[in-house]
Amino acid sequence: DTAMGLTSEDPVSPNGGRHTQFKEALRHELRARLSKTVRSNAGLSFDERIEIAAKAKHDETSKQELVQRKALQAAVEKGRSRPTSAPVRPSKLSPNQQAMLQERMKKMKEQEDEYKKQVQEMRQKMNTREPLFRLSDVQAGFEMLRQQQEERRRELQQEEHERWEHLRAVEVSAFQRPLLVEDFNYRPQRDNFASTLREPPEPTIDSEDFDERLRAAVSERWFQESAWGKKLKEMKEKVDNRKKLHQIQYPQKCDSHKLPKTRLM
Repeated sequence: DTAMGLTSEDPVSPNGGRHTQFKEALRHELRARLSKTVRSNAGLSFDERIEIAAKAKHDETSKQELVQRKALQAAVEKGRSRPTSAPVRPSKLSPNQQAMLQERMKKMKEQEDEYKKQVQEMRQKMNTREPLFRLSDVQAGFEMLRQQQEERRRELQQEEHERWEHLRAVEVSAFQRPLLVEDFNYRPQRDNFASTLREPPEPTIDSEDFDERLRAAVSERWFQESAWGKKLKEMKEKVDNRKKLHQIQYPQKCDSHKLPKTRLM
């Protein structure tokens, strides 16, 4: 027990013996040593840094508050040092309030009369002004619309009558046309207007005349001296002077088209 730091005279803890007390003392010592080592290696903890920063900010704001209080106190003292009331004015220097009231009443009366006059003139102008639309103009507009409707109705009736007449003419023409069993070669006569709409026949081309004109154009000097004429002449000479197909010597195969025994097996 003496080696552990305890003696026989030390009191015994009610929660345990002397060994428990020794472990508690050793745990406190280890915690103190560990805190000291961590602080020396890593510096202050986060809570300690926050506390230092808060204390510095508190000192700074206290200084600013002291300066602001001094400025406010100086402004209050400066305001209180100024006079807050005017000196007593003698009666002879005071304005005539009755005369001022009479002058203001007179001006107010003049302004009221002027306003009443303006309102009366405006009402007179509104009552006697020219209307935007006269009743006669409105009636004339309705009459014009009615006439336009009547005219349009007559045009539609006339158009309908013409359409019905055309349909009757088509029916009469179809009725007067002979039946196919009566005359299948019947062709109705077309009027001049329909004949003008017919497409003109395609012109016929005489092949012999076309060939003669083509030869005459090719034999012209300007065509023979042109680049295309020279190219065409070169192509014609190449075709005329090439070997015939039966004159070309083709290489023969190695077996001369003979089937040896090895090919048959």
